[in-house]
Amino acid sequence: MLFIAHSCRLLTTEFSQWFEGVAESEDEEFVRDVSVGRHRVLGPYLEVVSHNPVKPWYRSHDIRLRFFMRHPEGALEAIREAMAAGRQGG
Repeated sequence: MLFIAHSCRLLTTEFSQWFEGVAESEDEEFVRDVSVGRHRVLGPYLEVVSHNPVKPWYRSHDIRLRFFMRHPEGALEAIREAMAAGRQGG
């Protein structure tokens, strides 16, 4: 998965998250967990937790991203299937 954020034309960040078993090298960031939840005000979201074995200077090893969307269960299912396929080497 590729994540690109552009905030207020001042800050742009880009990083990729791989599924275990699919990463190009051992020090790539990989998706560790994915779940859905519901915020009281903002509604349903998909939460992706990833881990980077090499600590970037600007954040911790783990990153938690919440994507607020309608019906996040479909995305959850697709990501879990990809995670399972990566672990099985396929």
